[in-house]
Amino acid sequence: MTLVRFLCLALLCVRTGGVVAELSQQSFDYDGETRGYQLFVPPAYDGSNGLPLLLVLHGRGGTGERMRQLTGFDLRAAEHHFFVVYPDSPQRYWNYLHSVPGAPEGADDIAFLQRLIDEIGSNYSVDRQRLYVAGISNGGLMAQRLVCEQNSEFAAFASVAATGYGAMPATCRARGPVDALYLHGTHDSLVPWQGRRVVGPDGESQRVTMSITDSMKFWSDLNRCDPQVEVRDLPRSGRSPKTRVRVYASKSCADGAQVKLYGILGGGHNWPGADALIPPKIAGAINFDVHASDAIWSFFDRSQPR
Repeated sequence: MTLVRFLCLALLCVRTGGVVAELSQQSFDYDGETRGYQLFVPPAYDGSNGLPLLLVLHGRGGTGERMRQLTGFDLRAAEHHFFVVYPDSPQRYWNYLHSVPGAPEGADDIAFLQRLIDEIGSNYSVDRQRLYVAGISNGGLMAQRLVCEQNSEFAAFASVAATGYGAMPATCRARGPVDALYLHGTHDSLVPWQGRRVVGPDGESQRVTMSITDSMKFWSDLNRCDPQVEVRDLPRSGRSPKTRVRVYASKSCADGAQVKLYGILGGGHNWPGADALIPPKIAGAINFDVHASDAIWSFFDRSQPR
């Protein structure tokens, strides 16, 4: 029996371009619970070369496995040589408002995700200057909160179908630089392009999510970018007649930082470029002129190590 065959009996193996890479289900005990995650190790990894690590966070009601299926990051990781981890939240959502004044208490997912990074780093050679996090919807909100609390740990984040969370301007501890990428639909019914407000118990209007414009401005100001924004439209493939993509990019940011938005005009609450695992009524129109996973890794790959 070959070594590869033996490993594939113990682990879920993925064949990419004729080379077998490793996808394993792992777990560790945290705060009285067993927390699970899937880890993809690219075929280029030989145990000595430190590789970037990407955390991919599911949305409310999702799982790490569903995010793996939706995003296809395994294929990108095999080609571009980085680790990908798909963690599971036991409660099926990330508590991005942990310790925010006025928010209900719950799981400390900030500490859990930091522990997860340390756990992987203790078993694999990870380039700690090239840590990235991406998520969709509730996972995108969690990605931003994680960077706000652990700015020095992360080189960049990407948020899909999630603008900034309402408390971000008041509670974010990030001091920059941090590269920020959004992919967001103008017709997102769950996380509106213009933000969402609700009336609180005291009768006052409270901001739940920021507008995409204010979200971009927050990170542009933090990164000391030029107020002017470059705008361009992506070519249309003909596969998405109801939508098109407009890219907004901040200019001349300090320390080579990047702030960018792929605005999906007419797009809904989904992962652009991928058939939705979200019910069509919620997902809305999907654009296929850009694949979010390709756009995210291209953005991360140009990010400055931190």
